[in-house]
Amino acid sequence: MNDVRDDEINLVDIWRVLVAQKKLICTVTLIILLLGYSYAFFAPKVYKAEAYLLPPLAKQIQGIEGIEGIDMIHRVTVESVYAQFVTNLKSRDMRKQIFQTNNMWKYYPESDEGVDKNGIFEMFNKGLQLTIKKNQEMITLSFELGDAEIAADLVNDFVVMAAKKTVSDLFANVDSQVGNMEKFIQSNIAAKRSLSKQNRLDRINVLREAILIARSLKIVDAEKLQAFVNIQGVEAPLYLTGEKALTAEMKVLQARKNDDPFIGGLRDLQERLALLKGINITLDQDKVFAVRVDQKAFAAKGPIKPKKALIVILSILFGLMLGVLAAFIRNALRDESKLV
Repeated sequence: MNDVRDDEINLVDIWRVLVAQKKLICTVTLIILLLGYSYAFFAPKVYKAEAYLLPPLAKQIQGIEGIEGIDMIHRVTVESVYAQFVTNLKSRDMRKQIFQTNNMWKYYPESDEGVDKNGIFEMFNKGLQLTIKKNQEMITLSFELGDAEIAADLVNDFVVMAAKKTVSDLFANVDSQVGNMEKFIQSNIAAKRSLSKQNRLDRINVLREAILIARSLKIVDAEKLQAFVNIQGVEAPLYLTGEKALTAEMKVLQARKNDDPFIGGLRDLQERLALLKGINITLDQDKVFAVRVDQKAFAAKGPIKPKKALIVILSILFGLMLGVLAAFIRNALRDESKLV
């Protein structure tokens, strides 16, 4: 019972202290509220601009002409184009380009405080946010700045810059593939010709030795040795062909100026090379889109920072807490002075 009575007395004492020091509590709360409101009113305003982006449609990536029906050329897909576009949005090099092109350093107060441009770029890069949600095609590009118009313009300009870079990379990639394929086929043709020439020279040397053997055995005509040739399962030695036939073949091979008609698969390679050389790759930029802008960025009507309502509420709460603390301190000091 005594503990309960003591608790009631303590609560009553606390209430009496609060009532006695209500002016102090209200004064402290009001001062903190005024400071918080002043900060909310005078603090630099920050605006946020957002653009909502979607992958291009299949018909929007058909502007590269001249590669239809060409084997080994990687087909351009919506996924590959959109992935490259997102990569360009993340690229620090692209972000530095838009930062430098628009002279963004001058929009940061830190530029007047001796902060170098690299430091300001890091602040800029941090404010340029790309949001990609899992299992969703839409992405959001946002930017925060003290000027709503500049923020919106920068987001839209950056989307256009990244899209143009993506289309340019797409065209360069296809052109590079065609060029690499031409080099590959040319190398293949050269290798086949070199090998065919070496095979012909090897055959001449083989024939030359067979002629010497046939001559020493006085085998002039293969018809006289037909019985040896017809032995089943036994491959007749080349010299049994006869000196006359061997000499004729060797002379033909020695006189040959061009091995191309005798190279297997060469004409197919030459046909493919001619087809590649005849390609005229054209890029119709009006028909190629790396992204579909669902909603471009607009200048925000109101700032996202500072949040005035939140600052006011927190100021009141903090002011009350500080006022109550000041009240108890003041009351304790009075009690101590009475005891003295």
